[in-house]
Amino acid sequence: METVQKVFKGEWVSTTSYKEGDIIWYDDSGTDKSYQAKRDNSNKNPATETDDWEYLYDGKHKFETPSGVSSVEVLVVAGGGSDGSSGGRGGGGGAGGYKYDDNFEVTE
Repeated sequence: METVQKVFKGEWVSTTSYKEGDIIWYDDSGTDKSYQAKRDNSNKNPATETDDWEYLYDGKHKFETPSGVSSVEVLVVAGGGSDGSSGGRGGGGGAGGYKYDDNFEVTE
């Protein structure tokens, strides 16, 4: 059985290439909606391209801790810089990290 990695990519951007399993949010006429990519795609509007995106729920990313698990760690990886740098990483706080609330908004 193939495993599909789910990656929270933030707000949908038409110029970004998405992989199957990527989760984004999209502002659909003033209402944030979350979608998951059904297959690799690029420049496919999640509100209209239902072959490429599955609607999940109204709002931005919601994290739920699975039953029997005490915590979930989310790793956010920023893209590389134009100067060849590797970009930044956000973790659970600490040096150089960020903390996020349940709506994937930076709190610190």
